[in-house]
Amino acid sequence: MATLTIVPTVSPLIVCFPDGKTAQSIGTTKVALPNTDISLPAHVFADDTLSQSLFGINEITNHNYDTMFRQNGIYIYHNDDLIHHTPKNSSDRSWSLPIVQPATVSYANSVLSLPSDEKYIRFMHASFGSPVLSTLLRALRRGYLKSIP
Repeated sequence: MATLTIVPTVSPLIVCFPDGKTAQSIGTTKVALPNTDISLPAHVFADDTLSQSLFGINEITNHNYDTMFRQNGIYIYHNDDLIHHTPKNSSDRSWSLPIVQPATVSYANSVLSLPSDEKYIRFMHASFGSPVLSTLLRALRRGYLKSIP
C-alpha cells in the first residue's frame, strides 16, 4: 500500500450518499495514473467515512486518455492502446484504480577524466562488476553494451 502525502484542504469535497449521509474530504494528494507519468489530484477521506480516495475521470480525459467502465473492470486507453486494466468483481458496486504515489525522478551524474584507453577499459570493466572477460566479450558481441566503443 502506498504512503500518500496528504495536504489538508480548506475547501473539502462533500459526497452525498443515497441514504442521506455525507462524507467530507480531509485533504488532497497526488496519485499516479497507472502505467503513465501523469499525476492526478485526489480527495482523501477519513477511513470511517469513505474508505477510498476520489479523483475525477475528467482529470484523466484532460490528458487525452479514454476510460471505459465495463462489468468486468475499468479500461484506460491512450491513442487506442490499452495502457491499464483493473478487474472488478461482479459484487463490487464501484470501479477503482490502484493508488500509487507519483515517482520522484532522481539523477546521479559524474564526470571522470580517464586519460588513456587502458584506464577507460579498466574503469568500464569495474563498473560492470568485473565480469569474467569471456562474459564481457560475449555481451559486447551481442550488442548489449552499445555505448562501449
